[in-house]
Amino acid sequence: MSDKKQTPAPQPAAHSKAQSVKDIPLEERLPEDLQPLYRWWKANGNVASTALCVGALLFAGYTWHNREQSRKAALAGGAIREARNLPPDRRTEQLEDIVAKYGATKPGRHASIELAAALFADERYDEALALCQKFAKSNSSSPFLFQARDGEAACLEALGKYDGAASANEALLASLPAGHYLRPQVELRRARLIMLKGDKAAALLALEETGARYAGTDWEPRVEEMRGVIERHVPRAPRPKLSATERLNLLGFGDALKSSNIAEFDDEEDGDDENDGGDAEDDDVILIDEIPDVDPVDETP
Repeated sequence: MSDKKQTPAPQPAAHSKAQSVKDIPLEERLPEDLQPLYRWWKANGNVASTALCVGALLFAGYTWHNREQSRKAALAGGAIREARNLPPDRRTEQLEDIVAKYGATKPGRHASIELAAALFADERYDEALALCQKFAKSNSSSPFLFQARDGEAACLEALGKYDGAASANEALLASLPAGHYLRPQVELRRARLIMLKGDKAAALLALEETGARYAGTDWEPRVEEMRGVIERHVPRAPRPKLSATERLNLLGFGDALKSSNIAEFDDEEDGDDENDGGDAEDDDVILIDEIPDVDPVDETP
């Protein structure tokens, strides 16, 4: 046996722990199942970061908008309840303010129907009509849609536009579900509009059909009341037509106005006819009683 000591085999130089961790790429230090995700992030990190920031901002904006709308909706609901307890002369003003401030909220949109009813009661039919038509156009899924369309027909009738009222009323009747609480009054309006358009016999026939459907209900007295109105109704005789000059003479102006002023008066009347949709039969004549001063239904026994 040799006394010479054996020299151990040379070993690879070992790096320090800190040195070895630094030199090993991050991808290799990750578990194998996370390495593909790391490679994707390395290739698309900037785009993904931007998308995450934009998404976070959108979410924050959406959350703030919902909270703000909820706050305004609560304020609108309280204001509507307050308006319902006000006298009529103040209720309209309050509802106008609610619609102006909170019209973008759900309670604010519904307040426009209450405002239309208040305007109708104030005989501001054109404004009420515009509100009902706007609501019906923009809120086709609202539970108040039928009320808006009912209001449209009522306003057209009040304005004396019986053809338009009849069309709106028939469209509403066709869309109302069976048993809807509005159906009886819409059917009664149908009979009344037929009467106002000059066909008394057809109006009574339509009322008979309505009466048969609601016999024995709370609507039966209303049907009988309408029957009396139709039976007593006397259509107005055709009104005499006068030229602008003849009308001014009738009102006592005589020759005080020059012919040029008469011509301007005619022009104004023509313009009004155009704005009214061309309902007048002649552009150069006007009716004595243009402004309806009494209800077209004569209930004198």
